[in-house]
Amino acid sequence: MNWSNAALKLTIGVGSMGTTAIVSDALVEWMGLYAMIAIILVPFSLLVFFKIGELADWIIKLAHLIAVFWYSALVSYAVYLMQARGLQTSDAMISAFMAIGFAPVIMVIWNMYKGKYDGTYDV
Repeated sequence: MNWSNAALKLTIGVGSMGTTAIVSDALVEWMGLYAMIAIILVPFSLLVFFKIGELADWIIKLAHLIAVFWYSALVSYAVYLMQARGLQTSDAMISAFMAIGFAPVIMVIWNMYKGKYDGTYDV
């Protein structure tokens, strides 16, 4: 996956805002604001800083796999928290943000399925 940084900021950046809106209340008491923000920004950072062609293919593939699982876990936890506290009207917008964040996740999975981590990729 070799998207521009602007495309990644638009997709997974918006998705990270959605997870932050829900997960921050639950995590900030346990670990503090800065640790919580760091945990939420890990998938975004891995996709932005590890690009195909810049490092060994296996390092890029591993970083992108970690980002996929990390983001999926954050969204799953956010959905669990939304359900546990009772769904509210703002949850529709937050869910849309998190769904937009799945665009790069889907592309990473698609490229791995197609075997495109050898220097070639689909946009």
